[in-house]
Amino acid sequence: MATKRKKKKKSIAILVISILVLTAIIFFGYKTFNNVMYPVKFDDVIKKYSKQYDLPLSLCYALIKAESNFDEKAVSRANAKGLTQIMDTTFEWITTSFKEFSDLKESDIFDVDTNIRVGFFYLEKCLQKYSDERLALCAYNAGPGTLDTWLKDSRFSKDGELLVIPAKETKNYVEKIAKAKEHYKKIYKID
Repeated sequence: MATKRKKKKKSIAILVISILVLTAIIFFGYKTFNNVMYPVKFDDVIKKYSKQYDLPLSLCYALIKAESNFDEKAVSRANAKGLTQIMDTTFEWITTSFKEFSDLKESDIFDVDTNIRVGFFYLEKCLQKYSDERLALCAYNAGPGTLDTWLKDSRFSKDGELLVIPAKETKNYVEKIAKAKEHYKKIYKID
């Protein structure tokens, strides 16, 4: 009888240990999965310019995740460059129009600090102009001129509200950033 109790206790102990080990694997696996899917790189630079331009940190990480997946050497099919995928024309407009950027050279576009600084500055300008994150992201992706055209077109807009994002790429982009932003908030407990 005592040996049956010992065997039963041993079986229960093995079961409890197995459950604990499995739980740890699932938990750490899930956490690792999230960290791989939604990485945090260039943290100091992102935090610095997120604060300087008063942008939510989760939005900043989501933007870079969507734009370049944290590849500082990324170049898109449209020739957008770096972490925040800045177009040469946007970079030139910023460096020639705003004194605080006048010291930058075209070759600086791939520099991590410069690219994040310029990208977040541009995002802030889009947010100032449109006062709406969704519209600002449309402008960031499709360009302010394109967004202004959509806002004037009654097929897509009513009373200045964009009801439909007509470009599939921009629609997917905005949705991708919104999803990533929520993941960054949840995983890293940030704004």
